Amino acid sequence: MFKLRFRWDYFLLLSVFLTGIFIRLKLYFFNTGLHCDEANLALNMISSTFLELFKPLDRLQVAPPVFLILSKVVYQLVIFNFKADFSDLLLKFIPLASGLISIPAMAYLLNNIYRNVFITVSGTILIALNPAAVSYSCVYKQYEFEMLAAIVILILFLKINFERKYLGYFAFLGAMPYFSLSSFFILFPGLLYLFTKDKGSKKNILPAFLTFGFVLLSFVLITLIPVFTTHYSGMADYWGGSFESDANIFNYFKIFVAYIFRTSHYAALLLIMLVSSIIIFIKQKRLLLITLLPLILMYAAACLRLYPLDERVILFALPCVIILILYPLSLIPQKKEVNVFLNTLLVCALVYGIFTFPKGNSVIVKQETGKNLWNWLSHYYDGKSPVVTGYSLSSGLYYRMFYADKMNLYNKAVITDNYKAAIEALPQGEYYFVISRYENYDSEFENFLNNNVEIISQKTFLPDTRADVLNAASGRVIKIKKN
Repeated sequence: MFKLRFRWDYFLLLSVFLTGIFIRLKLYFFNTGLHCDEANLALNMISSTFLELFKPLDRLQVAPPVFLILSKVVYQLVIFNFKADFSDLLLKFIPLASGLISIPAMAYLLNNIYRNVFITVSGTILIALNPAAVSYSCVYKQYEFEMLAAIVILILFLKINFERKYLGYFAFLGAMPYFSLSSFFILFPGLLYLFTKDKGSKKNILPAFLTFGFVLLSFVLITLIPVFTTHYSGMADYWGGSFESDANIFNYFKIFVAYIFRTSHYAALLLIMLVSSIIIFIKQKRLLLITLLPLILMYAAACLRLYPLDERVILFALPCVIILILYPLSLIPQKKEVNVFLNTLLVCALVYGIFTFPKGNSVIVKQETGKNLWNWLSHYYDGKSPVVTGYSLSSGLYYRMFYADKMNLYNKAVITDNYKAAIEALPQGEYYFVISRYENYDSEFENFLNNNVEIISQKTFLPDTRADVLNAASGRVIKIKKN
């Protein structure tokens, strides 16, 4: 008979996996409605062919082609149930799958670097219970997919070398920008890491670099240059604004840490921990190339207004930060008595993380009420009055397609930024106006309605979990009569 030995560290790791999976699935099945950026991306994906997904998207949207292709493949299932709720679940499936896979992938990465179960469990807790990582696992945007890509890239750089050709791996690495636009920040430091890793074998460098460069060049020519040319001017102000909120470089670093861990209360402490870890980590020069150098490149790109400093687009950096911040733990001696104490700390950390994790769907930062609004309207619609959609309610434009056969959608006079002319052009009669965002807090629009039409009824929708939400995230249905 063989005897099974109970391992606390393995039990803890399994508990972290299950906890991370549970909170993501719970949030996924809350199935919050799409906000404007999600809706715009969904409209692009739905209306484009597979080949068109490699080209610049409309509505000022940018996303890696592979993410869009996988989303489109999964979205084909919507034909079996053409309903808003089912559609939303399909859209968010790839982010969810990315979030679930990221947890064991991060554990695997940490184990390969440190060979220390305590560090592996600690880092896995940090990614499994990270509010930003959980949030973007259940939002139809590419950021969780890009974080998983970052973990995969780091694993590959740790595994491969120049002892063998590994041309397939280098072709895959060259194709990573098709999966993740942020992969540029890790790829070139990773190549430098490989170059310093194998000093005795250089004969395979040229074939490896040529393979990598050829595949990468295809992305630059097919996708990057057209997208950059099309969208740079439209996004430059947003990118610049991300670095204008504070004038102190220390504050920029603090903002970065606050975004990564979504906490402003402990940002200064976390920043001190990160800097201290880097100082201690300095002996591991090669590992700094694939952990610290990507962060430096990202900041350089942000300073040059080529990349924004914002929570969603820097999520890919979370694995690098976790690797850096946990390095001091590798200096703790691995003794039985110490391990008992450390396992106790991990249990406390996991329990604390579970009980302090944001409740419900409040972890989703951006919320709009397009789905709630159209669901309500479908129940109380009078069966005949035309429904006019506001130009800036992107989520409304997405959700209205599910009710095309149930309502009289008035497509001849969709409200534009020239709403006065649009309303004046309407024939006499009763109309439903589905409006939100800019029109909803535009006083001139409000005054124009009050002075030119008869308002029969109206209802306003706000996200359930945001009492302080701005009108930009709300929705409103107004029934009017034009005489």
